[in-house]
Amino acid sequence: MADVRTISLVSRAGSRRLPALGIVVGIAAAAALISFVATLVRLPTLLAAVYRFSDAPELSYISQGLATGHGPQLLPTQTSIGVIWFDELLQWLPFRAGVEYWTGPVLTVAMGLLLVRTAHLVLGRKGTLLTSVMLLVLPTVVLWPLLFPDNHITTYAAAALLGWHLVLDLRHRHSVWRSAIVGIVVGIGVVTDPQLLAFGLVPYIATVAVLRRRVTAPQARSLLLTLCGALVAIGLAFVVMNAQGIRTIAILPGGGGLSGVVRGIGLALQTLAWTIGGGWYGDTISVVAVGLCVATALSLVALVVVGVRQRTGAEPGSARLDTSLAGFGLFWGMDFAFLVGAFVFLGYGAGGAPMQGHYLVGCYFAAAALIPAIAVRYGPKSLTRWRSRVGAAALVAVGVFSVFAVNNAVSTATFDASLFYDRLQVPAAADPLPVLLEHGLTHGYAGYWESYDLDWRSDGVLSVWPLLGGAACGGGTGSLCPYAFAPKGEYTPTAGRTFVITPWTGGTCGRSLPSVAIFGPPAVVYERGPYTISVYGYDIASRLSKDASLFC
Repeated sequence: MADVRTISLVSRAGSRRLPALGIVVGIAAAAALISFVATLVRLPTLLAAVYRFSDAPELSYISQGLATGHGPQLLPTQTSIGVIWFDELLQWLPFRAGVEYWTGPVLTVAMGLLLVRTAHLVLGRKGTLLTSVMLLVLPTVVLWPLLFPDNHITTYAAAALLGWHLVLDLRHRHSVWRSAIVGIVVGIGVVTDPQLLAFGLVPYIATVAVLRRRVTAPQARSLLLTLCGALVAIGLAFVVMNAQGIRTIAILPGGGGLSGVVRGIGLALQTLAWTIGGGWYGDTISVVAVGLCVATALSLVALVVVGVRQRTGAEPGSARLDTSLAGFGLFWGMDFAFLVGAFVFLGYGAGGAPMQGHYLVGCYFAAAALIPAIAVRYGPKSLTRWRSRVGAAALVAVGVFSVFAVNNAVSTATFDASLFYDRLQVPAAADPLPVLLEHGLTHGYAGYWESYDLDWRSDGVLSVWPLLGGAACGGGTGSLCPYAFAPKGEYTPTAGRTFVITPWTGGTCGRSLPSVAIFGPPAVVYERGPYTISVYGYDIASRLSKDASLFC
């Protein structure tokens, strides 16, 4: 009879526990799916808008110039040599533009799958579900850089690859080939985007150093092999780049001293508020954003506190962290800390430019890895009663996350896509593209924001390259000169007529017509909205100044 009562009590406790857990997980998953569906529905519109922001298609035309032998090429250290080489391989394929268009989203999916797989290895099914739910919610400030093939997405994917590789090694699943391949991928990624040092390579080395007493000889050999692969890849990448005439230049903002650090911290906090509150870079911080930030922090702390009390009460003495889980937490924790530290102390917050916050997007993925790990490790094992402190804390946490996800869905659904290309908010009636096509003008020059946009939207019919002017050109205020980050060979004079489009958007130069004293009077002039299309009977590249600085 006693046994029957015991079974009955256990059964009733289990029946209370499972529905509670199921409902809580279901609420979070449903909210995440709502956000994900909103993103999927709007993805074509957002992606098309991104490719009107010339930074997105720029790599395509750099690759085109290199593939046709039009180098040399100067690259800023914020791009991806891997994407450039990949685009070069695609140059003569008819579906090249489509592949380039989806490069960012595909790499994003690959990164997400790696994060989920790593979570499954160290956290099991519960951690897999929690990580998946968090990755389904991508605020606009996070999603926007991921759609760019050259905007650090290779860095985030490489960091996820490195974290997965580290966990496998710490679980005694060694592979010489995997170590070498991961090292090569990371090495290539570091070459033109040093952010991977702070968000990947240095945390990887530091994690192994912290866990050195637990690291076995085979694991240490794997670390060395991975680092050797990275160093070899860095060296070979520079050799190949040198053969192609590619060199890089670091573009770092001024540090600004102590005031720059303060501004950097402020911008980091603003970026956090935009991310959680569904805002856009530069938006005023809403009450919803502040409330969600505070509620997120408090609910996470409360969940951990009651979870720790529940565990220590039931199981005196905490078990030692599994080495792979410890490595997982250390790696992503240091990724988060090092990226924020680099952003603040290298002066990216100097000047307070809101768009500088995009450098912190990697922190979102570090949080997507860390929060499930904290919840699984320190959160409650079960929810035995809805009215318990554990149940209340869990419900509050899920409620906060659900509000965050649903608010994000609303923000994504109503987001003004023109902000993705705010440099080119030109109505159709003012678009110069139809005029160029109507008059058979296919070779010309414009400002940076107009040139790649026209090239991309013409499906390769046009060849429009960016120019600089004014203070950037050594020939004087009336001179024009080639854009520093374009293949130099594209400015070699050819036969036939060319055009220049003025004014140039987003620059301090190129707001007036080309100098008649230098280029002569144009043969024909067309007007289209705010734009003037000056047509010359020769290639004006023959009269461009050869001495130019990086920018106007």
